[in-house]
Amino acid sequence: MQLTKKQKELLSRRNLAVLATSGLDKQPRAIIVEINNAEGDKIVITDNEMGATKDKLIRLLSLNKIMTERVFTQTFAVAAAIIEKEGKVMLVRENLPGNPDDGKWSHPAGWIDAGEHPVEAVKREAKEETGYEFTPTHLVGIYSLVRQDLAGFRGCVPHAIKLVFAGDIADHSEKNLLGDTRGTKWFLFEEIYAMKPNELRDADIKQIVRDYFSSRRYPLEIIKHSTVY
Repeated sequence: MQLTKKQKELLSRRNLAVLATSGLDKQPRAIIVEINNAEGDKIVITDNEMGATKDKLIRLLSLNKIMTERVFTQTFAVAAAIIEKEGKVMLVRENLPGNPDDGKWSHPAGWIDAGEHPVEAVKREAKEETGYEFTPTHLVGIYSLVRQDLAGFRGCVPHAIKLVFAGDIADHSEKNLLGDTRGTKWFLFEEIYAMKPNELRDADIKQIVRDYFSSRRYPLEIIKHSTVY
């Protein structure tokens, strides 16, 4: 199967969900892959178009590179980055049409994929949302955030456990960000602390930034990651 340039780009990202398959361990008749974006793109791979594409999807699945449906009725883990330069912190502006958090500022953050090391997760999220290569150096803290304000929108109360990392960024960034990010901006701590609740995505961002500038740091080695085969 020859994938288009756009399809290859979408498959290379990890905002994918396998919707249907008749069994990857056998000879599936079709794999339907939905891309979780505003356009609602789908890639359908039928039984006569498998070949290398099927093998690639199996490898992606085995490495948990394709996300299953996100469930907000259970507590979930998030990796977040504090990117600071010369006393200013970089925040990203959310691009989430129809979502109450649309247009709000946040630190680069996202779900930790199943099987993914939290350090690798924060590298990925920072790159996707800011364009910068991010190298974590320390853990700032672990924060528990309950979003009662999203109960009406989600139909439940999202509860995130956030692992927040400090680190360094490369000098140059890529300009192409994921569709759920409108852009980035550098803020002084005072500017962040003066923001109103409807300007920041998460209510704990002010506390996290305060902890960062208070030099709260923990070694990355306290995170123990194990995989059982």
